[in-house]
Amino acid sequence: MQAAPAYLTALALVVFLGLPVALALRLRGFALLAASIAGSFAIITLSSFLAPLLGLSWSIILPVVTAIGISAVLFPLGRRFSPRPAVGIIRSLVNPLIAVAVAAALIGTLVKSGLGAPDAISQSYDNVFHLNLVQFILDGRDASPLHMTLAVPEATSQFYPNTWHATAALVVQLTGASVELATGSMIFATACVVWPVAVLFFASPLVGQKLRHHLAVAVVASGFTAFPYMLLSWGVLYPNLLSTALIPIALGFLGAVLRTNTAGTRIAPFSMWVGLAGALMASAAAHPNALFGFAALGLPLVIASLPSFLRAAGSTGAQVLRASAALLPFIAIGALWLRLGTGDNGREFEQNPVKAAISALTNSPLLDQRAWFLTVLVLGGVFITMWCKEHRWLVGSYLVAVGLYVVASGLSGPVRTAITGLWYNDAHRLAALIAIAAVPLAAITLARLTDMVAAGARSAEISERLPQAKLAVFAGAMIAVVLVGAAFGLRGGSMNLMVEKLHELHQIDEESRLLSTNEIELMREAKDILPEDAVIAGNPWNGSALAYTFADRSVVFPHLGGQYGKDALQIAKNLKMGSLKACDAANRHGVTHVLDMGELYSVRGDAMRHLDYPGLTDVSGSPVLTPILTEGDATLYELTGCA
Repeated sequence: MQAAPAYLTALALVVFLGLPVALALRLRGFALLAASIAGSFAIITLSSFLAPLLGLSWSIILPVVTAIGISAVLFPLGRRFSPRPAVGIIRSLVNPLIAVAVAAALIGTLVKSGLGAPDAISQSYDNVFHLNLVQFILDGRDASPLHMTLAVPEATSQFYPNTWHATAALVVQLTGASVELATGSMIFATACVVWPVAVLFFASPLVGQKLRHHLAVAVVASGFTAFPYMLLSWGVLYPNLLSTALIPIALGFLGAVLRTNTAGTRIAPFSMWVGLAGALMASAAAHPNALFGFAALGLPLVIASLPSFLRAAGSTGAQVLRASAALLPFIAIGALWLRLGTGDNGREFEQNPVKAAISALTNSPLLDQRAWFLTVLVLGGVFITMWCKEHRWLVGSYLVAVGLYVVASGLSGPVRTAITGLWYNDAHRLAALIAIAAVPLAAITLARLTDMVAAGARSAEISERLPQAKLAVFAGAMIAVVLVGAAFGLRGGSMNLMVEKLHELHQIDEESRLLSTNEIELMREAKDILPEDAVIAGNPWNGSALAYTFADRSVVFPHLGGQYGKDALQIAKNLKMGSLKACDAANRHGVTHVLDMGELYSVRGDAMRHLDYPGLTDVSGSPVLTPILTEGDATLYELTGCA
C-alpha cells in the first residue's frame, strides 16, 4: 500500500492531465481516452521546453497551466468545427473502461510477477542512466530535453528524449516517492494503461464494436512477449517502451482521418487532425524513432485508403489538398529516414534472415520457445482479413514490421544500418512494432470465435428452451469461457520464459551484479551521514554511479558511458595512489568521498572494467582514503589525504 500514492499519481498524470483537451475536442469512448493520454504526454513535453524559457522550475504547475490554456483555445474551436456527440461521456466510456481494466489486470499480473517489488530496479546498463536522469531533473529542477547534460557535464546543451523522466520526476515531487518507486509507477502506467488504451483505440474499428470484440483485443494485447515485456527485459528501454505504446494512438487517429470512423463513434475532421498531431508529438517526444515506426505501419493504410479518401473530397482542389495532407508527412519522414541514422552496433541477433523470420512469424522474437497458440490467432487473422477483403492493409503493416525485424535481427553491415539504423539496429525495439500490427490480427480471429459462440448460444434450439434473460446470461458465460481460455492459452512457454527473464533482471540479492542488497543499504545509510555538498567518486560499472539516486549526492561518474573531461579521467586513473595531479583534479571537482562497491561489474560479465578505473578500484590500501562505512563488500571512504 505504500506504493499506492505513487502509482495513482502516475495514473492521474498519464490520463487526467490531457483530459480537458480531449473533452474540448468533443471526443467520446476510446478516442476520448486515447486523446487524453496522448495529450498528457504532449503537454508534459511542451511544458518541459517552455519552463526554462519562462524562467520557471520544473513542477506540476506549468503542465496544469498549459493544459488549461490549450483547452481554452480548443474549446471554442471544438464547438465551432465538431458537432455535439450523440452519446454522453459516461455512457461512451463504459465498455472501453471494462476492456482496459481487463487488459490492465492481465498485463499487470505478468509485469508484477516479473518485477517483483513495486520499486524493483532493472539490473541493466541503461537503467543507471534512466534512474540518474530523473534525479538530475529533480536536482536541477529543469526537465528541458535540450539540457540533459548528465553524462556530458562540461556541455552547455545536450538533447535527450526525456518525457518518461520528466513525468517520473513529477511523481517524485507530488508524492515524495523514491526515484525507483516513481519509475515502477511509470512502468505500470505505461504497460497497463497507455498500451491497452492505445491498442484498443487502434484495433477496435478493425475488430468490431461489441464488448466481446473489445475484450478480445484486451486479451490478445496481453499475450505478446515482444511488447511490452521485452523492452523491460533489455536495455532497459523506458523511452522506447513509452513511445511504442503511444504509436497505436497516432495510427488510430490516422485511420479516423482516412476513414472518418473510429471505435464506433464518428469523429469530426478537426478533432481527428488535432488528435493525430498531438499523438505524433507525444510519441516522437518520448523517442524520435516512434515517427519512423508510425510511418512504417501507417503507410500501407494510407496507400489502401487514399483512393476513397480522395473521392470523398469532391472537387479537384479539395482532392489535391487531401492528397498533400495525407502524403506529405510520410514523404517528410521518409526524407528524414534517408538522412538520419546511427552506426552499426555490430551485434548479430539471430545470425540469418530465415531464423529471424521464423521467430517473428511464430511470435517469439529472440526467444527459444515458440508461441504457437498466439501464432494460430495471428495467422487466422491474416486469413480472415484477406478472405473478407477488408482491412487488407493491416496484413501489409504486419509484413512491414516483420521485415524490419528480420533485417535488424538476421543481417549485419551497411544494408542493415541503412534500413534499421534509426532503431540502433536493435531487434528488440523492432520486435515491439510487430505486436502493434499483430494484436488486431489475432483479435480478429478471437472475436470471430466469440461471434460463433454467441450465434450458437442463440440458436433456435437453445432459444426455445431458455427465456430471453437466461439466454443472454448463457451466451455471456460461453463467451467468457472462450476469452478466459484464450488468456490462459497465451501464457504458454514463451511468455513464462519472458517473465523469468524479467524476474532475473530485476532480482536484488547479495550477489546482484549492478546493485546488491548490501550496496543499497550502504548508500541509504550514506544519505543520512554525508553532507549535502558531498561529491562521490567511484567506478560506475560496479554500481557506484547510482549513489546519485540512492544516496542523493553528486557523483563524478553518473553513467557507465559519457564524456567527463580530463580531471575526471585523472581521478579514474590515479586517485587511490594519491598523485598530485589526481588530488588537484579531485579538489577541482570537489570530491569528498570514494565509493568502492567491489568487483561485480554490470553488463556482460566483468569485461575487465577495473582497467578503466584503476584509481577507484580495490582502494582499501590507499594512503589518501579513510573507510567510514561498510556493508558486505561495499565500503564508503572519505578523501582525507589530498591537501
